[in-house]
Amino acid sequence: TTLTADDTATIHIVGMDSIGPLAGRDTIVSFFGDILDSQTDQRRHSITNIRRLDGDRVNAYLTLIVTDEGETVVKSAGIYEATVAEEDGEARLSGFVLSLDRGF
Repeated sequence: TTLTADDTATIHIVGMDSIGPLAGRDTIVSFFGDILDSQTDQRRHSITNIRRLDGDRVNAYLTLIVTDEGETVVKSAGIYEATVAEEDGEARLSGFVLSLDRGF
């Protein structure tokens, strides 16, 4: 897993109310799992330009690519801003904010 047990997540979407903060890995996984279970299309998340900032902070760009009924489009794009922590000897996200240009 890539999230710490006590991870927090917030999602900002331009023109919409923010989602979260969601508290805890299980809550975050359940939130995204419910969304994935309801989708009938194929989605790919391209995460690029990962940068380590100062200390334990990182950011990265997200491009959301969706294929539905044979048509592939870019659905949204945005930026992850995250904090990294060590848990069980591995680097994991301990909190993140995802800011999207449009809904997903």
